[in-house]
Amino acid sequence: MFKKIPYIVFLFSSICYSQLSNKHWLPPLHCRDAASVADHYLYISTQETTPFEINITDGAGNPIGNNPYVISASTPLTVDLGFGQNTKMFVGQENVNIVLNNRGVIVEGTKDFYVSFRVRSQNHAEILVSKGKPGIGTSFRLGHIINESFDNRKSFVTSVMATEDNTSVNLTNNLTNGFEFEHSNEQFPINNIILNRGESYVLAARADKASANRAGLIGTLISSDKPIVVNTGSANGSFGTGGARDYGIDQIVDLSKVGKEYIFVKGNGENSYENVLVVVHEDNTEIFVNGDSKVTRNAGEYYIVEGDQFINNNMYVNTSKDSFVYQGIGGTTSEANQGMFFVPPLSCGSRGDVDNIPQIDKIGTLTFTGGITIVTKENSEVLINGDDLSSQPGSVNITGPTSVTAKNSYVTYKVTGLTGNVSVSSSDELYVSYFNLNGAAASGSFFSGFASNPSLDLNLSATKLGSCISEAGTSNIELSVSNNGNFDSV
Repeated sequence: MFKKIPYIVFLFSSICYSQLSNKHWLPPLHCRDAASVADHYLYISTQETTPFEINITDGAGNPIGNNPYVISASTPLTVDLGFGQNTKMFVGQENVNIVLNNRGVIVEGTKDFYVSFRVRSQNHAEILVSKGKPGIGTSFRLGHIINESFDNRKSFVTSVMATEDNTSVNLTNNLTNGFEFEHSNEQFPINNIILNRGESYVLAARADKASANRAGLIGTLISSDKPIVVNTGSANGSFGTGGARDYGIDQIVDLSKVGKEYIFVKGNGENSYENVLVVVHEDNTEIFVNGDSKVTRNAGEYYIVEGDQFINNNMYVNTSKDSFVYQGIGGTTSEANQGMFFVPPLSCGSRGDVDNIPQIDKIGTLTFTGGITIVTKENSEVLINGDDLSSQPGSVNITGPTSVTAKNSYVTYKVTGLTGNVSVSSSDELYVSYFNLNGAAASGSFFSGFASNPSLDLNLSATKLGSCISEAGTSNIELSVSNNGNFDSV
């Protein structure tokens, strides 16, 4: 008679649940309106209490600043990357649609850390949070702000960086013609862009150059035969119908890390630009909003959910197949205060603390109004800077917990008035975005939520000590596992 072997349980000590990583890749960007590109910086932080070294280079390996830098939980780092559109992170029109070998930024360290890129000008700002290792992949769908009004200062930008030599990158789109790139006569499909490790390629287009440019890049499939990193968005643009504009750029993740369920927290803007952009990857994908079926879309198509679909400042969107989802968000009721960021799907693997967001109220020397949004499970304990929400200073304003329509096992919070370094923890799933605002400049991005499966590198062997498997309590089989994986015990 056969006996069942009891389950083997591995206890993991390290699961990648957010943008914490020991290596970050940031492809360069382009903005049509050079006056919108002023100071820009790297903000680097970690939850590690013991100081450790990191190195910052461009794509070609040239050092940026005084390597090695030393960081710890109590000593985050700010690195000035320069001013204007001729730096490691910004390129001018003459450098779009060509291979670049000494642009972009690579940050490496011996332990895990966060990297966010922040840029500002007098009237615009943006925060792009590196996704670290979860951001590396081979299949991506692009999104950007849809421009309801045309302006020769509005533009779209997408950039890729290779992580390995001899990487082939391809772009395909449902458009057959009509889209016009900046500084290039190329048309879709764009095939076989060859990049070596650290090399980048920046694609840009003016919103007003052709009618197809209004939304033509949305849904574009970027695929590669080796892992790459992708940034996408608008610099500048607007979901609204007026003439105002702002940045809306983020680093996105590969198809393997998107999902079917998403929760959104409304910002402080008007319905016209508080939009959700759903980009579909497979044919016959049905899209639901707050539990109601809305539309069906095919691969490479998209659907805009307008801001009037928020209920109590929340929105739940689910799709029948994995999709890429972006959120347009407003800082105020002025259309000039808006942004766009990539949104993580709901996942039981999205657990752990965000420790920490450095200088939430700063971009360089300029002070912003800082805040966060939180999505977590109902009845979860939420702490900010180690203290319960009820114990926050009087200067901190908290809205929530607010139940989510059609997904009431989740709640949301909006917290404003935060300054300095900010840590957030929850006893369950945790999705944290942060935003800041100064005058006409607003920006934001997610600091957590893009979960990766833990690495399991097992060398499992079994030794038979008899012909049969014994009853529980006796031992005639020995199991041994070499500890190459990230787990504590068996």
